[in-house]
This record gives sequence, structure tokens and C-alpha cells, in this order.
Amino acid sequence: MAALAIALLAVILQPLQLALVNLAQGSWPAGPGATWARQRQQTRRDRLARAAQLPPGPDLTSQAIQRAGTAGYQLRRRFPGPDHLLQPTALGNVLAAMQDSAGRAYGFDAVTAWPRLYPVLGEQCRTLVYDRRDTLDASVRLAATMAATAVASLALLLGSAPDAAARGAVPAGK
Repeated sequence: MAALAIALLAVILQPLQLALVNLAQGSWPAGPGATWARQRQQTRRDRLARAAQLPPGPDLTSQAIQRAGTAGYQLRRRFPGPDHLLQPTALGNVLAAMQDSAGRAYGFDAVTAWPRLYPVLGEQCRTLVYDRRDTLDASVRLAATMAATAVASLALLLGSAPDAAARGAVPAGK
């Protein structure tokens, strides 16, 4: 029965896949929640940017250089360069950083060039792109399903607590 319910939920959520991915990326309407989440991501990026700076003077050791280099790598990998590309979710920031940096070495915008490049991709590269996209879609769908399951479970647990106390399963007054 549970397997049937999960399969039914997956079929129902399939048409909403793009909306679910956009939600996970942080493409939300402007509001207090989005502003708070974006500020939180800005704080995380600022903390990583401070860690990527080399210490001045005698504190400059090989370990400090290594830590700053690692923090700089993580900063470029996890967050987009320009402030206006910052998203309210970690997934959105990683994807924005990838879109911002892809093609920069060749002097073109990968987001603009991708629709023109995609038809000429080789079969092996196209298979890799499909695999990565399927993995992202499956992960987002699983997260949405688990969130819905958690809300339903919480509602069931909260609804069953008074019944359990009435039956004597939970001692009253303790």
C-alpha cells in the first residue's frame, strides 16, 4: 500500500518538476522569507570570503596559504561572483556559480551559448548532461516527497497523542 502511495505521489509530482527545481533553487517571490534566506546566504559567502584572504605579515605560513586557497576554491565553487546573482538557497548559489563561471575563460556567456551548443554535443557528452539533470530532478523530487511525508507524519502524530493518553498508553499527569 505504501509503495502504491509513493508511486502515485511521484506520478502526480512529475508535471511539477520544473516548479520544484525552481523552488529548490530559490526562485521564490520577494517576501520576508526570501529576504531572510538571501541574507543568510550573504553571511555565509562573506564568512568564506574572509577566510579566503591571506593573513598579513608574520602570520603568513604555508598552512595559512593552504587554508586561504581552499576557502577561495570553495567560495568560487559555492557562490556566484556578482551580488545580484546570489540566491536564497545553497543549491541555487551552486548553480548560479556554475552558470557564472562556465565559459568565462573563453569570453562568452554559457547561459546564452548553451542552446546553440547543445544540438552539436556528442552522444557521450549528451548522455552525461541527461544523467546529471536526471540526478538533480530525482533529488529534488525525493526532497519534496520527504517534506510532504514529514508534514503528514507530524499531523498524524499530533492527532494521535490525545487518543493514546485516553487509552491509558501514556499515564495522565506525568
